[in-house]
Amino acid sequence: MASLPTSPKPSPTPTIAWGAYCVVYYVQAVIMSMILMNVPVFLRRGLGLDWLGVTAAFVVMFAPVLLRPAFAWWADRHSTSLNWFLYIGAALVIAGSAGASVGAIIGMSGVALITAGLAVAVVGATLLNVAADSHIIRAVLLERSARVNGVKKFAAFLGIANGQLCYIFWVGADITNLTAWAKYFAIPAIAATVGYVAMVGFSRGRQFLSPVTGLPPVRAPWLFKIMKDGESARPAPILVGLVLVATFLFSVPDGFVEAPFEVFLVDTYGETAWVTYSSVILVGGIIGAGGYLLAGWRCRHAPEWDLAWFLCVAAAYNAFLWSIPSFPGVLWVTVVAQLPATFVQVRLLQSWQGHAYSRRPSLLFQVFVVTYQLGKVVGIGASGVIMTAVGYAGVFATGVLISGITLGLIVVYLILFKRLQGSKKT
Repeated sequence: MASLPTSPKPSPTPTIAWGAYCVVYYVQAVIMSMILMNVPVFLRRGLGLDWLGVTAAFVVMFAPVLLRPAFAWWADRHSTSLNWFLYIGAALVIAGSAGASVGAIIGMSGVALITAGLAVAVVGATLLNVAADSHIIRAVLLERSARVNGVKKFAAFLGIANGQLCYIFWVGADITNLTAWAKYFAIPAIAATVGYVAMVGFSRGRQFLSPVTGLPPVRAPWLFKIMKDGESARPAPILVGLVLVATFLFSVPDGFVEAPFEVFLVDTYGETAWVTYSSVILVGGIIGAGGYLLAGWRCRHAPEWDLAWFLCVAAAYNAFLWSIPSFPGVLWVTVVAQLPATFVQVRLLQSWQGHAYSRRPSLLFQVFVVTYQLGKVVGIGASGVIMTAVGYAGVFATGVLISGITLGLIVVYLILFKRLQGSKKT
């Protein structure tokens, strides 16, 4: 076998910043879960916006995630600036969260301030996330990335759990209580402040992330087999393109069951059902934490094999919701589905990292992330149109169709993958 390709300018054994990674993904999870899970309910039921108004406000708040490639481009060119990303990101999260909290007190007249404040907080969370992702790509061996991604996803789970517990105790079924929402919107500011202090403690100073340059050597056999001899670590372009397209389609049904799902529960089963779901889904989060741990085990097969079987699960889940089942059925099936969903999240991150090995690794990785988020935004936006036209059943039926198409793309990927393996052996 040919000698293993190595990346140019290897990094001088950077330190894996476990504490900083956990803080970053905890804070990001607090703000993003707030927007994805509860803010649509606030806009719809608390302030009485129609579906198009809810969708428009949500897109504005979510749009800053599209800045990821720009931030990553800067991170690739100035990898020593990653700590500044953390400083600025924390400040923006605190400022945006405080603004949204004030807007909630104002009420209907404060919708613009709430939307702008949460959008600013998302910019801050995006900076935090890009800093951590860029450092992980350059500091962590690919075969160890599943473990690191599993740990950071577990930290994100803790952030989601904390946010939901505060929502249950402060807001609960009293969706029109603006003072309670104001306290709830202040959570990201509190989390960012405490997190910054924690990072200072972890690093014993303000150098939260160690300096990194270049990329670590690639030893993951599932990726190496699709590389050409004598080249730097770089997967076949056609496989990168297929993963990009599949990533977009993979996330569209996620958008169908993301922000619209919570409103679906309220509209179909009532506000009491929504409060019950908010409480029980924490159990699903605990189950989902097991998925992160399972994915952290050393897997010798390509992550795309796991994406293939999960798409079958996703199609079945959307088909189940398509039938508009009883609320207990929705509740427990959704809880159990957290285990495969969290497992595949880690494997998807590993797929992106493996296909991002290039001269601009941070940029390409964030292109994958933005492609995923863009697909989710498209799914959320399309769900409002589909719901208006044919109702919730039409949304979930479309989810079944898209999951099937995505599965077909992954099968094409795996066939090409096998052929490239065969051509390399010959």
